Amino acid sequence: MTTESIKSAERTLRVFEYFDRVERPAGVMELSEALEMPRSSTAALVALLVQMGYLSHDRAGRSYMPTMKLAQSGLWVAGALTGHDRNQLMPLLHALARNVDETVVLAVQDDLYAQYVHVELAQRPVMYFQRAGARRPMCRSAVGWALLSLKDDEEVRELVQRHNQFAGDKQVDEKALLREVAEARKAGYAFSRQAYMPGVAMIAMPLRSADGARCYAIGVGGPLERLEEREKAIEKALRASIKAFLAKAA
Repeated sequence: MTTESIKSAERTLRVFEYFDRVERPAGVMELSEALEMPRSSTAALVALLVQMGYLSHDRAGRSYMPTMKLAQSGLWVAGALTGHDRNQLMPLLHALARNVDETVVLAVQDDLYAQYVHVELAQRPVMYFQRAGARRPMCRSAVGWALLSLKDDEEVRELVQRHNQFAGDKQVDEKALLREVAEARKAGYAFSRQAYMPGVAMIAMPLRSADGARCYAIGVGGPLERLEEREKAIEKALRASIKAFLAKAA
């Protein structure tokens, strides 16, 4: 593969990621400026993506929008990541979200990140809105700490070192993280307070599949003050959901 081919692939992915962030149509100029790509290259790339069916072009508005072909291309991923557990997990996550009336997420490790593979939104006005596919740093999130609690300290140290290689000014203190992970192991769940978003917290509990082949974190996210007030009730609801999952999987 040539250097130019690699650059084209990278630019394509950055275009898709930009649409995922802004959740609206965008024009060539906006894409070019936001992604720091030459305007001519951006125009040629989006024209190719229109031709391939991944973007639609609104000539009147001079804007582009992802098509359902792009949206549907990754629908199988969540199922592949959860395997046979999916049929048992989805109803339990739905019931958990109705029970606690907060946003509920199912996360798996994706190298240095915890990725949400399923999201159930609360029925009340949503304080914590996320979509499947969102990622959080393993070292800086409740779902990440919960997943790390299933590993030994040496694995945690190795992940911290790799995280800090790419973290810039968001370095993680190894000793502080090891304390968070140790606390999560002792309590059975992790509690992050404004670790990623101001005013938002998450309580996350680790779950290992019955056959031990997969590790998950189930997180309940919402306003910090509300989660602090309801910590014990949310912990109880999480434990009940995990117990029900393991009973069905047995």
